[in-house]
Amino acid sequence: MQKPSQLKAGERTCAHCREPLPAMEVWSGRRSAIYCDRPLCRLAAQACLTRRYIYADTVLCEAPDCTRFVPEGSYDRRTTVFTCSAECWRRRQAIGTTQLVCACCGGRFMGTDRKRGPDGLFFKNAKHFGRYLSNQNLEAKCGPFLEIVNEYLNGCAKEHYRDLSRVRSGLGFFCEFLGVTGVTTMNDVDGKMITAYLAWGRDKGHKSVRHSIGAIGTFFGWEIMEGRRLAANPVVRGFHTVRQPKRKPRPFEDDDLEQIWKYLNERGNPRLRLAAALAEETGLRGEEISNVRLEDINLKKQTVFVRLPNKQMEEHDAFFDHKTTRYLQEWLAVRKPDRAGDHLLHNMYGKPCTPGQLRGEFNRILCKETRGKKLNVDGLDSFSGHRFRHTMASLLLEGGANAAAIMAQGGWKSFSAMRGYARPSPELGRRSYVESMGRARAARKQPRSAEIGLLEYLRSTKK
Repeated sequence: MQKPSQLKAGERTCAHCREPLPAMEVWSGRRSAIYCDRPLCRLAAQACLTRRYIYADTVLCEAPDCTRFVPEGSYDRRTTVFTCSAECWRRRQAIGTTQLVCACCGGRFMGTDRKRGPDGLFFKNAKHFGRYLSNQNLEAKCGPFLEIVNEYLNGCAKEHYRDLSRVRSGLGFFCEFLGVTGVTTMNDVDGKMITAYLAWGRDKGHKSVRHSIGAIGTFFGWEIMEGRRLAANPVVRGFHTVRQPKRKPRPFEDDDLEQIWKYLNERGNPRLRLAAALAEETGLRGEEISNVRLEDINLKKQTVFVRLPNKQMEEHDAFFDHKTTRYLQEWLAVRKPDRAGDHLLHNMYGKPCTPGQLRGEFNRILCKETRGKKLNVDGLDSFSGHRFRHTMASLLLEGGANAAAIMAQGGWKSFSAMRGYARPSPELGRRSYVESMGRARAARKQPRSAEIGLLEYLRSTKK
């Protein structure tokens, strides 16, 4: 199939009157037998039996996220995919022209049969492929407990958790352990067996076992609530759960930020620079940046509205500064208005950017190598976009912002949560210490007023 091409003025003639045609862009199905707009030529195009004539506002463009109609004119009868322009034709070809069936959900989608998955199966996208692998892994591990685990995951767990990946992984490991020990029913599980499960996970090297013990306790709580289990919950919260260690805040140093922006300006693009500026100045997470709409940006107040869903499940406004304003204007100058609906950021296919796409693009631009592949001669050894959130909180603290302002900017609900992100610099700590000690010494040197009791005060007033 030929690619779209640009015809110059007079390069082609009308298939009926043979008059030169103006400059135009042609693509598959619109390449040969082109007619002009004269009434007789239009009638000749409609009467042609070897071609199909499409009237105005009758056939929608089949490109993703396009709502325009196919332009009126004569088309090849063999054409199966209709688009309104050459650009839409390219976007439509990128997703494929063959109808396939997704092995995960059974839904039909358009793709290319050259991109086969494992065992010759097809998937709509990477998310469906990952879900398929998770279900296969869960089926292999659960054995006789598969039915009840699926009932829990498809019911109560969906209401209790936003992300089921850790819950599914934890229940899979637990059912695998029950299969090894020969347990056939959940009612036989007691506290001693939970302790043995933690030891089994430690010996096997499964680090996620101790982190998912809370999800297993919630599963047994659901069984008790449903009347499936008469005994107490075998997971004892204060005994089996392990307190998570907390690391110190890890903001980017000034040299690191300078190097990051150097690579973004040299090898990056406007979309990636805007994402980095938003992360640095507002402290938004990757999923929150991907969820920003055009209407959420207020240039007058320099705020961005953080909508649901987010980690705290609470809406709030975050301020931004001159860097975000600069790269926002740069991105809006090249952003396609008909792409991604009202989402601020879209990818090369015109769809909203996902956190995984932004993370992968940052790694390809900033790091020397990604997933074992060497990409850049110079770059960072590793990169974490979440450290921008640490940087924002630490800069606000360094600038003198109080704890309430920092918590409101980052959306933290407690001081302890915010303290895990904001790192006071050694200079700020030393300066605060010296000033506080000086004020304390000065207060101790001031003479104190004499203290008298109530009876002494009454006697003095009578005299």
